[in-house]
Amino acid sequence: MTRFQIYKIPSTRYWQVRFKHLGKYIVRSLRTTSESQANELATVLISKYLKHPHLNHSPTGSMTFNDAANLLFEQDQHLVDSGHRYHLMNKMQKSTLKVHFSNTLGLVPIQEINYTLISDFVNKMMDDKKSLATIKRNLTLLSKTLKYCHRMGWIQFLPQMPPLSSKSVSRSWISFDEYQKLLNYLIKTIETGRVTIQFRQNNVDKELRLFITFMINTFLRPSDVKGLKHKHIEVVNNGKTQY
Repeated sequence: MTRFQIYKIPSTRYWQVRFKHLGKYIVRSLRTTSESQANELATVLISKYLKHPHLNHSPTGSMTFNDAANLLFEQDQHLVDSGHRYHLMNKMQKSTLKVHFSNTLGLVPIQEINYTLISDFVNKMMDDKKSLATIKRNLTLLSKTLKYCHRMGWIQFLPQMPPLSSKSVSRSWISFDEYQKLLNYLIKTIETGRVTIQFRQNNVDKELRLFITFMINTFLRPSDVKGLKHKHIEVVNNGKTQY
C-alpha cells in the first residue's frame, strides 16, 4: 500500500491527504472532519489511483495557496536538513505565510490566482503602508510557490508579477560625537554586563562594539557581513602604517 499522510491546515476544517503517485505528490481534500473517516477515505482514494494510473495529477479546486506553500516548505526542509539551505529558511517562510497570506491570498485556490489578484494583493499592502522590502519578500514567496505548482503540473500558466518602483531614500548618518557616545554606552552597559544581549543563545559583549567599529571603518552594511570571507581581507603595510 502506498504511504500517505493526512493533516489539517488552519484555512480549512477538513482533513487533507498527501501521497506520491507516479513520481509526483498528490494532495486532496478528504471533505471530512473525522480523523478515522479521513484514514478510510485516504485508503480508498489511493486504491483508486493504483487501479487507474492514468488519473489526472492535478489537485482538486480546493487546494489553496496556503496548501501549496506548505507542501513547498516540506520540500525545502529536505534542503535545510542536508545543509544546502539556510537553517532558518523555513521558519522565515512560514512566518511570512502566516502573517501576510493566511487570511488573504492564501485562501484562494491556486488555479484562480492571476495578475489581477496579485496586483490587488500588492495594492492592499501599499495601502497598509508595508515597506518595499516586505512587499518584495512577500512577492518572492508568492512567485516561488507558484513556480513550484507549475513544476508539479498543478497550474498551467505562471501569472506575471506586478512591477515595483523603488524610491531612492538617503540613509541617515551618524556624527563623530554620536559614534563616541554609542561606543561609551556599549562599554559601560554591554561589556560590564549591566545589560545582557543574546543572539542564538550566546551572550554578546565586546563583539558588538568591535562589530560596529568594523562597520564604521569599512562602510560595510550588517547584511553584507554574512558573505564576508578571509579572502576579502588584505593587510597592507606601507612601511609607516599598517591597515
